[in-house]
Amino acid sequence: MPGRRDETANILQHLDPSIPTRTLSDDPKTQPPPPAPERGKSNFYKPKGLDPFEVAKREFEVNVFELLHWHVPTELQGEITRNDKATFYLIFDKCFRMLIKGELQHWGLAPLDGEAQAMYLWFYWESFGRGYRACPMGNAQLQQLLGWSRNKVKRVLKRLLEYGHPVMENGIVSALEQFPPFEYVRPQVYRVYLPREILATRWRALMEQARRQSGTEGIQELRARLVRDSEAEEMLPIIEGTTSEISLD
Repeated sequence: MPGRRDETANILQHLDPSIPTRTLSDDPKTQPPPPAPERGKSNFYKPKGLDPFEVAKREFEVNVFELLHWHVPTELQGEITRNDKATFYLIFDKCFRMLIKGELQHWGLAPLDGEAQAMYLWFYWESFGRGYRACPMGNAQLQQLLGWSRNKVKRVLKRLLEYGHPVMENGIVSALEQFPPFEYVRPQVYRVYLPREILATRWRALMEQARRQSGTEGIQELRARLVRDSEAEEMLPIIEGTTSEISLD
């Protein structure tokens, strides 16, 4: 009577390893997962109707420049009034957004990092926010406003002062040598530049370079740089100086 060892040896002798084997089970826990749906054939991401926000979007339209004229009191005294000058609110132009996103790097203008943005905002509020292109600003004041150490304030301020170098002669903030600190009362005065002023200065320099190098063709190529982006294209007349609302230096 053959033993179990002989039976096992007989099975192995007739086993063909080239034939794949698969064990099926009715147990759902051991069943393989169903195949993933093919991309592009699912209707999950396709809109099934009209976006309700697109229908109601006009209800949220606003005339920003009209809104800027309204003064809302910050104390219990006073009343809401409309002023002739827009001095209570501030608004950035789209060049600032493009600087932050790095969309002007092909102009030689690197993006502003978060620390530089935070410090620049205070320069902007203290200058243009008060109706001037310049403002006095001390390191101690920046330390208090930003909650930074003295060394960090000096480091970030240096980045603003050197922003755009070597393609620009001045940074986005520039110390005015004719107005140094005054008798321990007033700190150094800085000229603050709008992002569009920085871009306009760079535009004029490249425009002159294009004229010298290849005439009309060079200027057309230069314009093509700016119209790559729809937002930049609408600012082109302003940067060229044809319809500018700002008197650039």
